[in-house]
Amino acid sequence: MAARRFREDLYYRLSVFPIELPPLRDRVEDIAPLATHFLDSICNELGRDTLALSKSHTATLRQHHWPGNIRELRNVIERAVILTKGTRLRLDLAMGGAAMLGIKPSTLSYRMNAFGIEKSP
Repeated sequence: MAARRFREDLYYRLSVFPIELPPLRDRVEDIAPLATHFLDSICNELGRDTLALSKSHTATLRQHHWPGNIRELRNVIERAVILTKGTRLRLDLAMGGAAMLGIKPSTLSYRMNAFGIEKSP
């Protein structure tokens, strides 16, 4: 508010009843139910057959730090659904399959563009 990036009237409307919610990384027990909900919802939105979240997927999700909280979790699940071609959820690709190269996906994309490398269909 002091930096004028947030409307003062909106701040006071929202602060009538403040809700304190710990970050997702502090609520690991919520990760699997939230991921399952997002997975079902996104599959439905995209008109796909429902995909399943395995125990391995759940373990992977629980180990992540989640700096982006629930929004990041939803984005990862949506990316996994989009990247999945068959019936097995490709969470590995969604959580930074470019990690095998030791660089961020944005860096990989930049370098591919710089060298004129196109993704295959």
